[in-house]
Amino acid sequence: MSNSKFSQPKRILLVSLLLCAAVGGYYFTRSHQPPAASAQTEKPGGGRNVRAALVKTSPVLVSNLPITLDAIGNVEALETVSVQSQMTGQLKRVYFTQGDYVKQGQLLFDIDARLQGASVNQMNSLVARSKANIQQARAALARSSTQIAVAEANLKRDLAQRDFVAAETARSKSLLDKKYVSPEEYDQAKTNLTTANATIEAARAALVNARAQVEADKAALQTAISSANADQASLEAARIELGFTKIYAPISGKTGPLLINAGNSVQANASVLVNIKKISPIFVDFSVPEKHLKAFQQAMPNKLSVTAKLQGESQTHTGQLVFIDNAVNKSTGTVLLKSRFLNEGGQLWPGQFVNVTVQLGIQQKALSIPAPALQKGPEGDFVYTVVDGKAQVQPVVVERIADGRAVIAKGLSAGQAVVIEGQLGLAPDAPVEVAGGEKS
Repeated sequence: MSNSKFSQPKRILLVSLLLCAAVGGYYFTRSHQPPAASAQTEKPGGGRNVRAALVKTSPVLVSNLPITLDAIGNVEALETVSVQSQMTGQLKRVYFTQGDYVKQGQLLFDIDARLQGASVNQMNSLVARSKANIQQARAALARSSTQIAVAEANLKRDLAQRDFVAAETARSKSLLDKKYVSPEEYDQAKTNLTTANATIEAARAALVNARAQVEADKAALQTAISSANADQASLEAARIELGFTKIYAPISGKTGPLLINAGNSVQANASVLVNIKKISPIFVDFSVPEKHLKAFQQAMPNKLSVTAKLQGESQTHTGQLVFIDNAVNKSTGTVLLKSRFLNEGGQLWPGQFVNVTVQLGIQQKALSIPAPALQKGPEGDFVYTVVDGKAQVQPVVVERIADGRAVIAKGLSAGQAVVIEGQLGLAPDAPVEVAGGEKS
C-alpha cells in the first residue's frame, strides 16, 4: 500500500483545478485594463491626425568656394642614407647614441687603422726615395748637357786647327814646287793635316756620344719622375684608405638603430652600420586620379600650397607641391605627387599616413549646402526640401564635397531650404515642422 497522503487520481484533479483558476485570473485582469495610447487619434470624419516631423533646415548658399582635392598621403624622409664602411676591418668605436640627431660631417665610427697607417708610412718612404732619384737624374742630365758644350767647343777648336794645318800644307806644296822647302818638310805638313782630320773625327764622335748621353739622362729623368708619380698616387690611395677608417655623417638627420656594435668586423661596401633620415624638411607623397593631372600641371608654377593633417588630430601643416611624376601608374590610373614641408618641430614622421588637401583654385558663385543634407537613393543623390510644411524629394547632382559642404552642380537654386537634420523617417509629402517654430 502507498504511504502518500493522496492517491494518484486525486493529485491529478487538484492540479487541473489550480490551472483553471490561474487562466481565469489572467483573463479577468486583462479585461479590466484601459486601452493603450495611440500616436494617431480618430478625426471626426473617420481620418487620423499625423504628427509633423521636427526638422532643421539650411538655405542653399551662393559663395566663392575653394576648389580642393583630398587624398591620403604618406610621410617620407627627404633623404635616406644607409651608412656603410668602405673598407673591411674591425669596428673600434661608435661616437653617437642610436636615435641621435647628427650633423653632416660629424664623426660617427672608427675602424682599426693600424694596417692603413703602416701602409701610409711605407709609401711616404718610397715617395721620398723617388724624389731623391729625380734629383740624381737631373744632376746627371746637367752634367751630360755640359759635356755637349765641351764637345762642341772642342770640335770648333779642332776644325780651326785643321784649317790652319790645311793652309800650311798648301803653302808647303807651293814652296816645294819652287824648291824653297825640302820634300821632308812637305811630308811633315801632310802628316799634320792627316792628324788634324783624325782629331776632328774624334771630336765629332765625342759630340755624338755626349748628345746620346743627354738623351739617356733625359729618359732616366722621365723614368724617375714616372716612378715618383706612381709612388705619390700609391701614397694618396693609402691615405684615402686610412681616411676610410673614420666614417662621417653624409647628411644631417636622425639616426635609426645601431646595426653593428663596436668590436665586430665589418665588410667593405656590404655592412650597413646605421640609417640616417633627413626629416626636416620632409616629403609627403600622395596620388591623385589622372583626370586631375592637367589641373596640377597648370597650378604647380604658382607654388601650389598643400596642407596635411595627421589622422585623428586637428593641427594642420602647410607645405608646397614640388614634384609631379613623369608617368601615370597604369595599374591604378593615378599620378604620384610629392609635397615638401619644413617640419621644423618634427611632428611629421616617416611612414605616417596623413590627410592631404590641395587647393587648386577658387570657384566663383558656387551653390553649396551642408553635406549632412545629402541622402542616397536608388537613383542617386537627393535632398529633402520643405514646401508648404511638407517634405519634398529633390534629386541633385553633386560636384564635390569640401570642408563639410556639398557643391551642387544641378538640382537646387539659391535660397532654397534643405533639411539637414531629422531626415530619418521622412517621406514625400510628409508634414514637417521646422525647429524653432519656423514653417517653410
